[in-house]
Amino acid sequence: MDQRKGRPAEKYFSLLCSKANITCNKSEEDDHGWDFLVEVPMPTAEGRSADLVGEIRKCEVQVKALEKGKPVVKLSLSNARAFAKSHLPCFIVAILDQDSPHPRVFIRHFWENEIERSLKRVREAGNQGKPLNKTYTQFTLSETEDRSSDPIGWLVKEIQSLSQDYIGEKRRIEKSVGYDEGSWKGEVKFGPLEGIEELVDHQLGLTDNIPVEFVSMTETRFNIPSSPAIFAGKPSFARMRSQATKACQLVLRSEGGASMTVDATLTAPTIPDLPPEAMKVRIDTWFSSFVVSNGKKIHFDLSLDFDAILTLRQLSQFFQLLSWSEMGPISFSIIGDGFPIAEGQMKLGQGQDDISYVKPSNMISKLLDITHRSGVEMPSLSPASLGRNWAKCAQFYNYLMTDGAELKVTLDRVISPDLSPQCMVGFIELDLETAAFLAVLEFPVKSEERSGNDMSFSLAAPLIRDCYVGSSAKTVRKLGERQSAEFGGRTGKTIIKVGSLFDHPTDILQR
Repeated sequence: MDQRKGRPAEKYFSLLCSKANITCNKSEEDDHGWDFLVEVPMPTAEGRSADLVGEIRKCEVQVKALEKGKPVVKLSLSNARAFAKSHLPCFIVAILDQDSPHPRVFIRHFWENEIERSLKRVREAGNQGKPLNKTYTQFTLSETEDRSSDPIGWLVKEIQSLSQDYIGEKRRIEKSVGYDEGSWKGEVKFGPLEGIEELVDHQLGLTDNIPVEFVSMTETRFNIPSSPAIFAGKPSFARMRSQATKACQLVLRSEGGASMTVDATLTAPTIPDLPPEAMKVRIDTWFSSFVVSNGKKIHFDLSLDFDAILTLRQLSQFFQLLSWSEMGPISFSIIGDGFPIAEGQMKLGQGQDDISYVKPSNMISKLLDITHRSGVEMPSLSPASLGRNWAKCAQFYNYLMTDGAELKVTLDRVISPDLSPQCMVGFIELDLETAAFLAVLEFPVKSEERSGNDMSFSLAAPLIRDCYVGSSAKTVRKLGERQSAEFGGRTGKTIIKVGSLFDHPTDILQR
């Protein structure tokens, strides 16, 4: 726009702001994308404290003078880009027939459609080497955007109605438009390769690197590639991983007919027109990874890692698999979306200890029960930690599973013959290095014998009254000691409290 032709329009807009008592600051140089910076006060409630009022919102305004006819506005791409990237609200003001006594005033909020259109034109012009300050985009304003009756009043209401997160919304629009088909495109020439299987194996993560002759990468917006390319040449090495993954299930079956389902992830290669005979998928579970070739039956040997840190549920499956392996190979099927993908057998290497793996499975089921009762997150353990502490595990498990017990205690005072203890309360604890477990047990008294301070009890099967699980054995023990000491305070029962059951000579009755 000829600056001399635009000055009356700018003066008219400034006069309208002045009459509406709205501050507008004129740009001295038209290189910021705007002609005026308009300040709009936000409405305030009567009687509010002074520190809670006085918010001012600002907006940028580009004023264009137009001859008679349609309100068609031309913006230089440099100004349009500045509007699109500004964090402030931006408006186009078109003043039609500025020399008449009553010019028409059209106003448009520069928003999503205008931002997208402008950035696309900027991308096109930039790739063609055109100067943005001498290349234009145009907008045709409609009759519904005629604000002549009260242009500044409409502008004020529009500003006041904008979201509190306007800056964030505008930034999201500016950063996202034009990327419907992705932001990066490229060309990769692999080689030298012995065959397509080499690329399949690499995508599935079976090899670290793959030979590449040439790579070209361009940032693409509005389906228009950047110019020049972001990278073009031969890299020192290349690594690719397929993102084509989906959940599936690994259904395992023992020789005895028992079954178990383990969650798994299936990864497939992303190579167009891959021949069926070259198709492979990778299956990942918490305990193994293996490759299935074109739906064939699979047979492989597997050794489980006794030092792996596992959840209790995984630990239960770990020992269950080992107990099944004592009977022979374990059959499995891979199921995806309810349909079989492949099947096969696995043979597990035997463990590192002489214990039967049925016992750890039973033990872990009790630890799972204690964890659920305590209401804490599932702790993590290694199978090796159970092996190193197996004697303690067996003692802990036997107390939980006993049909009863014979207990001898020496009390700190003689109990009156008229008082007959109704139960005994104590706790058992298990430290497995990375997690500690504690259970407060109540044993009903079936019979008793006394000799001074020494008493012997015949006890019934225990009831679990409280459970604690934590990473610190010391902390868990303190909780157990406190709960045992406070147990039964309001019941009126006569209770023998012994603290840790492991500190007293006890004969456990095995089931």
